[in-house]
This record gives sequence, structure tokens and C-alpha cells, in this order.
Amino acid sequence: MESLNFYPVAGPFWIGLITVALVAMLLIGPSFEGLTWRRRSVLTLLRIVSIALVLLALVRPGCMTTVERRQTAVMYVLLDTSRSMDLPHRDEKIKRWKALSSMLLDNMSGLDNLSEQQVDLRFLGFDQKTQSIDYADGILMLPKNPAGAETDIGRALADVLGGVREERLLGVVVASDGVQNVADSEIDLVNIAKDFGNMSVPIFAVPFGTAAEVGQFADVAIANLPDHDTVFVKNRKTVRASLISRGYANQPIRVQLVISGKGQLERVVDEQVYTPRQSYEEQTVELSYVPQVAGSFRMTVRALMMPNEQSTLNNQLTSFLTVYEGGLRIALISNIGWWEQSRLRRVLASKADSGGDTQGIDVDFFPINPQAYRTPLDYSGVFGDQSYDMFMFVDVDSRVFLPQNMQLLQNAVANGKGLIMCGGTHSFGPGYYWNTPLNDVLPIAMRPDERQEFERDVRQDFHILGPIELVPAVDHPLVRLSDEPNFASPWKDLPPMPSVNRFVGVKPTAEVLIKSAKNEPVLVAGKYGNGRVLAFAANSTWLWYNHRFRDEYQRFWQQVVLWLAVPDGSAKDTVRIYMPQRRFQPGSTVTFSTEARTVTGQAIPTAVYEARLLTPSGVEHLVPVVPGRNLPVGELNREWVSEPGIYSVRVEAKDNGESIGESEIEFEVSDQDKEKANPSADVRQLARLAEETKDAGGRIVAPEDFGKFLIEIADQPGLLKIEIPQRWHLGNTATDASLFLIFFVGVMSLEWALRKKWGLV
Repeated sequence: MESLNFYPVAGPFWIGLITVALVAMLLIGPSFEGLTWRRRSVLTLLRIVSIALVLLALVRPGCMTTVERRQTAVMYVLLDTSRSMDLPHRDEKIKRWKALSSMLLDNMSGLDNLSEQQVDLRFLGFDQKTQSIDYADGILMLPKNPAGAETDIGRALADVLGGVREERLLGVVVASDGVQNVADSEIDLVNIAKDFGNMSVPIFAVPFGTAAEVGQFADVAIANLPDHDTVFVKNRKTVRASLISRGYANQPIRVQLVISGKGQLERVVDEQVYTPRQSYEEQTVELSYVPQVAGSFRMTVRALMMPNEQSTLNNQLTSFLTVYEGGLRIALISNIGWWEQSRLRRVLASKADSGGDTQGIDVDFFPINPQAYRTPLDYSGVFGDQSYDMFMFVDVDSRVFLPQNMQLLQNAVANGKGLIMCGGTHSFGPGYYWNTPLNDVLPIAMRPDERQEFERDVRQDFHILGPIELVPAVDHPLVRLSDEPNFASPWKDLPPMPSVNRFVGVKPTAEVLIKSAKNEPVLVAGKYGNGRVLAFAANSTWLWYNHRFRDEYQRFWQQVVLWLAVPDGSAKDTVRIYMPQRRFQPGSTVTFSTEARTVTGQAIPTAVYEARLLTPSGVEHLVPVVPGRNLPVGELNREWVSEPGIYSVRVEAKDNGESIGESEIEFEVSDQDKEKANPSADVRQLARLAEETKDAGGRIVAPEDFGKFLIEIADQPGLLKIEIPQRWHLGNTATDASLFLIFFVGVMSLEWALRKKWGLV
């Protein structure tokens, strides 16, 4: 018994009161006259015993003892299975994973000894997540090669805490190079180590690799190169990447940009020399390239090998460059005060889809001062420029241009250029276009009596005052603002127009696409020669943008531009392949999505797809394409992408059995990733983890001392023993309560029997 305790059934006052009453009963008691001294003593003793038993029942004495028992303890062994473990350990002769595997296999007897002493050894491999490694009957099933793409030591330690419930955690062994490569880890390494320290659980860190100490380590690496990019022909492409140098202060490092195409030899298109000023330095390198032809190219940023480099696996990174023939070019000519042009230019040139392809729409803005009518402008250089695909007029009077300029514009549209005229005070008839060659080009009728003079009040009869709700008149690609079946539905939510121009008529060959709720034409489409023409009575669609209908705003104007810029006879449906990532590790999961769209960007929902994968060795695989959440999706078998090299995916789309078109995209499988971008080990980080659990015994264990470490763990006295406290008090169990009751009843019964025998009752 280590301590005596009491567990009274009532408070001190009541117990004291009951004690006084019981003692009084002893003193007052029945008369023992006529009894011998011996008999009187026996009865008094029995009464004292019964009173003592009652008092014991009231205070319930007890004791606290501890019992030592042997228990099963758990020890976790965390093994870094990320790709950085395939880098050199201490020299090029042996890799880190090979050194780790040898350490474990050479000390299997020590591990088995711990298991025999009831230490439950649990092995986990970890990269960005943890995986169990089988260990039974003295056999450890280690992975053949480390293949993890990222390292998250914090997540592995958190999984250990989550995997232990009522068991005793003896400690955690972390065998790693200590480099934390995962992006935006949810677990803070220092905080999770402190949690182990607070629980008195030691972390034993076993480091592999060479630390990047000054004078000990020399390496250059290329990192942070996007895996794909786009550019147009004859446009300069600036390529940026990170050059990481260790141990090469004040030494020049040559960095090259290498371009190669399908079936073409590599060629160096740019070379720069960078000289780091510190032993460790990370700097941005910039190289440039001006492609002369369209196509898909392989683009490599390469740092030439430096003296005494331990590893050259991280000296280069490869990306893919798609060069387009050329984008669309628009001449936007408007009143200098039309401030919507900035939004319109931004959305037309913005990313057009999730796959990263840009429409390549360049908008040249020509602001026109209304006072220019005093000295008409010569825009022959603009209207005669064949590089423009379409022209856009907004609130510009025809009288600000030289008369012969309108003839050039008429010829441009007839030859296939697009034209849209939007509403405004000086648009259409009020802008005297009925007196120019555009009278034949525009799809609406105009009259000579439509005249808006400069510096005069606005003629209200030329405009329809709002609010004006817009309603699609027909199902046309230009009026579809979403992919839902009801093409008119999205228009109901758009803000109404404050006003629009009033058209006096629509030409018989034209088509009204959008009208007001009162059937007044707002958007009219027509053709002139080989060109397409639109008359849009509104000029304030910025209201859509400001009222959070930006997607509808962007889609409408991009569809307008694409429809106008493509002349009749040249419109083709296109097949697109989207692959957000273009650089993979061997055996990775590779997926892509695809779709078929018209030239105006409308999806073709009835399209059927056939996809094929071509491997670097020339093997072809048929890839199933299945419906996805948003687009049809194809997923490659991981065994198909096991060899390094350039792969291509070709997709053909068919509609009603006829080919719509096909597209091809390339990607790379290589051994170059951020896990190998830093070949140095972070021993200091492992030391910090162990230091947080120093009070519990945590420390750094060198790989060559791992056997001694196992012996020390097994030889610690009392390591697998636990002292369990045991508490007992009177009446705690049915057995002692029953014995107490029997004894008490026996004492009382004996007293009553003796008194009866001696004639006292």
C-alpha cells in the first residue's frame, strides 16, 4: 500500500454527529446488572466492534497501489520514398535509397529483436502522402525505387499521430534527406514536432545525402520553367526560369535556350552568362526566341556542366512551345470619349479557354476627336492595311474621314474583311453614312434626312429611349451566351440598355439577330461580297460587365469578332485538346480533355471522339474518351507512360460519321522535377525536428550507427513496462461489501444471542 485514503459517504458534520450518537449509545447502553465482570466485558467489546464497523462504513477507508506490467509499444519507421532519394548519398557511387535500404537490411536482426520484445514496428513510406510497407516474419517489403513526386515530412508525422489511439508510442524514426518539397503543406514541421515533444515521444532523425555547406557542395540547377507556353509567328518569346547555384561564387555559368521540333535537330537560339556573387544564389534567367514558322516545338533551358558538380540530373528543364500562324487584328475606331473600349480590348485579348490557348486577338485603338470634321483625317493607311481582319466603328461620323477612305473600307469588306458599326450619336444615318460607299455595305436602310449636325443638340427621334430589354430573335451562334439548350434564357438576366439607335429599316438580305421587347431591331447581320457585316444599335454593353455578367460580356464580343473576322468559305470546325500539365514523371497519371467547336466558339455536343497515344518508341495505343464533368475526358494507362521521351496524343472528332477535324498535342515524360532540383540534403531541418523532442530522447542518428541505436532501444530498462495505479476502498467490490456485511451481521447476532442466553432480553 502506497497511501491511505478515505471516501466518506457524507460530510464531516454528519459523520461527527453520528459518531457522537454511537458513543452515547455505548455509554448509555442497557443495564448489565447481575452480570459478571467477564460477561460485561464481552458484551461491551461486541458493542464497540459494531460501532467501529458502522464508522468504517461511513468513512470508507481505502488505499492506492501501483502494479508494474509489461506492455506492447509501437515504434513507427518513416522512410522517404520521394524521387530525391534517387540522388547521390555521399558520392556518385551510391544513391540515397540504396544506402537506406542497405541500412535496414543489414540491421534486420536488431529490428527482429525489438519485435520479439513486444515492440510493434510499423513501417511507412512517404512522399506527399504515406503508404504502409509490409513487415512480417523478419521480411521487410521495401519498394524497388523511390517514385514520389513531392516530399511532405509534416504530413507523414501527422499521419503517425492520427494512427495511434490507446497504444503507447515509443518513438518515430524519420529516414530522409530532410528536403521538404511539397507546395503549400497544411502541416507546419516545427509545430508537429512540438506536439511529439509535448507527448514525450522522441523523433530519431536518420539523414541521407550531403548537406549544402559552404565549401562542401557544388551544384547548378534549372527550376521553375513553365511546362508549356504559346506565341505567334515572328513575335519575340521571352523565356524565364530560375538558376540555382551552390558553391560557384564569382564563377561564370553559361545558360542556353535550345529549340527542337518533331524530327528536327536541337539548335541553340540564345545563350547568356550569369555570375553568382554568393556561394548560394537563386536568380531569374531570361532568354528569348523569335519563331519564324508555326508549329509545336520542344524548348529546353540548359545550364552547362560546371567543374566538381556532384549531379547533372537537374541542369536542364524542358517545356513545350506552340507557335501559331497569327492572331486576329482589329482596328477599333471610336469617339474619343467612348470609355468602354478599354474593357473591350481587355476581354478580347484575354485567355479564351481553360486549356491556356489565347485567341491572339490584337486590338488597335484609334480615338477620333469629333472636331476632326473641320480637317478630315486620312485613314487610308488603316483601311487599306491588309493585316486587319475586321474594323469596328463606334459613334464616329463619316465626315471626319476623307471621302476616298470609305471606298477603301468598302473594298476591304468585299474582299473578306469584317465590319461592325455600333450605336451612337453619329453612327449610321445620323453620321451621314448614307452618303458613302458604306450605304451598300451596312445591312440596314438609311435615309438622307437622317442628319446629326456637329455641335448641335442630339436628335432624339434617331434614338429609342430605354430601359430596353434585349431579346434574341433567332437561334444564331452570336446570341448564345451559354451552353444551355434554351439560348434565350441568359438574355433575361442582362441589364437593359439605356437607349439604342433607331433603324429606319432592315435590308431584305439581312437577318435580325437581336431585337427589343417591342420588336425593334437591335443587332442586324448581313454580308457584302466575301465579308460579314453587323449593325449593332447599342453602344453600352459595359453595363453587363459592371453588373457581374463578365462571362456573358466576354463571350458575346469574342463570338462577334470571330464571326466577323472569318470570311465565308474559310470557316472550319476545330478540335481542341486541353492538357494543363505537359511534363510528367514515369508512371504518372496523365489525363486530357477535348472538345469540338465551331469557328465562333460554339460547342458541338453531338461530336464523337477517337484518341490515340504515340509513345517515344513508336507504339500506338487507342485511348478511350468518356464523358467528363464539363468536357469529354481521356486517361492514359500508367504503364503506357513509363519510358522517358516525347509522347503525342491525337484526337479526331466526328459528327454523324463525318470527320470534323483533328488535333495533336505533345507532352514529355522525364526524370527532371523539383525533387531533383536540389541535390543537397537538409540535415539541419532533420536536426530541428529531433531537437524539439530532445527532452524525450530525440536525436540525430547517423545511418552507420543505426544498429547501435536499435540495441540501445532494446536495452533500455523498463522501456516496455508500465506502472498501472490501482485504487481500492471499502465496499468497492461486491466481494468485500458482502464480507463486511456478513461480519457486521455476525457481530450483532452474536451480541443478541449472548444477551438472550444471559437473560438480558
